[in-house]
Amino acid sequence: MSVLVLILKIIGTLLLFFLILTALIFLHPIYYCIEGEKEDELSARGYFWWIFQILRLDFEVLSGEAQIRFRLFGWQINLNEKNMETKETADDQTQETGSDIGEPSKEEHSKDQGKETFPKESFSKEQEKESMPEDTKRLDMDFNKEEPSSVKKPQKRVKQKKAKQKQPKKSKPNLKDKWNRFRKEIKEEGNHKAVSLLWKEFWRILSHLKPSHTETDISFSAGDPAVTGTLVGALSLLPFLYRGDTQINPDFLSEEAYVKGRIKLKGHMALSQFACSLFRLIFDKNIRQLYEKIRK
Repeated sequence: MSVLVLILKIIGTLLLFFLILTALIFLHPIYYCIEGEKEDELSARGYFWWIFQILRLDFEVLSGEAQIRFRLFGWQINLNEKNMETKETADDQTQETGSDIGEPSKEEHSKDQGKETFPKESFSKEQEKESMPEDTKRLDMDFNKEEPSSVKKPQKRVKQKKAKQKQPKKSKPNLKDKWNRFRKEIKEEGNHKAVSLLWKEFWRILSHLKPSHTETDISFSAGDPAVTGTLVGALSLLPFLYRGDTQINPDFLSEEAYVKGRIKLKGHMALSQFACSLFRLIFDKNIRQLYEKIRK
């Protein structure tokens, strides 16, 4: 009995561990923070972390150069250093191959000059036949006679193979053809339900991904006061831009178009929300029919 109780305890602890792990994976949200600045040059930085910062990804873009750092259980991996090492090894290999492939040495050149070259005499077929004895001529005449049909059969097979090779191969569909096929299937009346469901799930995911906290301080000018005024009117129709600490300052006096300022976004989303929308799409009959049509 004691052995059975011990085995049951081990199985129970393992099941509990897997249940807690799956709950953490699907219910613990992924947090993100993105900051961007535009003065003379564009710069951006941010991070993503998940499950109590066990997994963390930091990135930074300065003057066109990106730096990415990945952290797992506190162990940091710099992805840029690996890329630099691979580039350096590739440059070293090209330099070594370039140094090996060069002009031949003087000794090899002298050896090649020391070798005597003998001209190859070219005789015509008639001269060769005249120089041949009579017995060999007879053998040659017998050999050049027509061969039986049993010997000529392999030639037909060769011709058939050549004809098959000459036939044009069927070209695989390009991305453009696939996109045109996708557009054609979407416009059909029988696929409207599937398309509407795709749009619903897309906007649902975007609503979960939207930032919960925003900080913006932007000043801009279109170079023309009338155009800047129309842009301000268009932005006023989007109320979600003015949530949080947002400041948008239009410049009507500048004659040059520019955009300067700073923006900061924070938000989170759980994998369970992705999983729910994915299951709804997979088990929908209309989506499966649309997928089969596009695949064919």
